[in-house]
Amino acid sequence: MRSLVNPNNNSESSQENGDNPAEDTEFDDEFREDEMLKLLAEMDAINIALDNIEKKNDEINKHIKDFLKETRESRKKEEEEVPKPEEANSVDKN
Repeated sequence: MRSLVNPNNNSESSQENGDNPAEDTEFDDEFREDEMLKLLAEMDAINIALDNIEKKNDEINKHIKDFLKETRESRKKEEEEVPKPEEANSVDKN
């Protein structure tokens, strides 16, 4: 016949083995705290990396906007310097 033992009730077996359940709980708490500290450090590193990516992205966007502005200004200047075909015909007729 199989013995039915509640896996959550370790008081008998741990006392028989000389284990102290309070020490196990303390170890679990320390382990969880260590794991949490590791996770927090990793999250901080990720946040720093994301901040750096965001800064780089902002710089790239600024360069793109500056380039587009220069291109528009250059194109506008060229259009002002080179007469349109309709304007060239009217100048030739006079």
